[in-house]
Amino acid sequence: MSLGGGASSSMDAAVEAMISDGIQVAVAAGNDDEDACGYSPARSGPAITVGATDIYDQRAYFSNYGTCVDIFAPGVDITSTWIGGTDATNSISGTSMACPHVAGAAAVLLAHDPSLTPTALKSLMLSSSTYGVVSDPGSGSPNMLLHIANVTNGGNPVDPVDPVDPVDPVVPVGCGGFFNVSGSTFSSPNYPSNYDNSEDCSYVIEAPAGQVVQLTFTDFILESQSTCNYDAVKVYDGSSSSGTMLANLCGSATPDPVYSTGNQMYVSFTSDSSVTYGGFSAYVSFMESSSIPRSCGDTWTADNGVLTSPGWPASYENNVECEYFIQGSSGQSVSLTFNSLDVEYSSTCRWDYVEVRDGSSSSSTLLATVCGSTLPNTIYSSGSSLYVKFVTDSSVTQGGFSATYNLL
Repeated sequence: MSLGGGASSSMDAAVEAMISDGIQVAVAAGNDDEDACGYSPARSGPAITVGATDIYDQRAYFSNYGTCVDIFAPGVDITSTWIGGTDATNSISGTSMACPHVAGAAAVLLAHDPSLTPTALKSLMLSSSTYGVVSDPGSGSPNMLLHIANVTNGGNPVDPVDPVDPVDPVVPVGCGGFFNVSGSTFSSPNYPSNYDNSEDCSYVIEAPAGQVVQLTFTDFILESQSTCNYDAVKVYDGSSSSGTMLANLCGSATPDPVYSTGNQMYVSFTSDSSVTYGGFSAYVSFMESSSIPRSCGDTWTADNGVLTSPGWPASYENNVECEYFIQGSSGQSVSLTFNSLDVEYSSTCRWDYVEVRDGSSSSSTLLATVCGSTLPNTIYSSGSSLYVKFVTDSSVTQGGFSATYNLL
């Protein structure tokens, strides 16, 4: 749809009624360099809202942006048919020129699979598109550029019967993607075969508003290093690596589930120039934040892991006392790096606090007592064990903490 204006519940309802009846709708984001969430039908959640890019994959200076935009497509100096004659053309710019690219791509996807519902069609389009290449996408915008060749086999005709026919579509074992459906899975490139050197993949996960993301690793084997500086999976809270790091993972131990605080999670996978392993596979699920398990302490012996306050990323409760025991092998030491810290502050950390001790018990030498929101420097043990205790008093609760440990 190449139309739009101010926010209109009637316009939104009309578009959503079409989608409810099985007709997917692509809508222009608008051309005012403003937040598309203030425009209708651009703000409609079920629709595919399209922003515009130029020939250099930069967001067009006029294109609206924001969390209501779903995808970008070319929209600058686009030549198309025009009024004035049967062969008249014109080159113009606007999100109304970007939107038909997406509508056409949707038609191609439906031609390949007519059974796609509007929700499945939108999800397939977003998951197959290219993430991270749009320059200056605008605050809140998904950095997603239209691309469906991997799904459609580059436009070649598909033979659904003969599985060895070279024109059958190949499901890509890709590097990165966008996932907004609970139950989605993704993996490292080439999985279950070894990933390549010099990988740099980004995966963006978005749950419905009001829900959080649970990321569960079903298989995990990466090159191990004490601080995961070689090959690593890093998980961030939000839609980019500028968010709080929730986990920094490597080695062969299957990590515990990771939870977002809001409805978005960003996952990066990088590998260096030498040594490769089988990689990882992961499962995405969405839930209410109240459903997050509220575990309190545990014992860790894997090469690395993530310690969190009970219920993280939801707020911790009052009157909590949790003990975490990290135990390495003889000759190893332990590092502990706080990824996020939001614990009630006092100058002496006497109310709520995280206590770190050099050894295996509450009587071991005190290394640090942490509270507030300022991340401390990485803490190191002198031996093979580290004791961590989280304590809260009877009033005031905050966001809690997340910390990554590594056996060195």
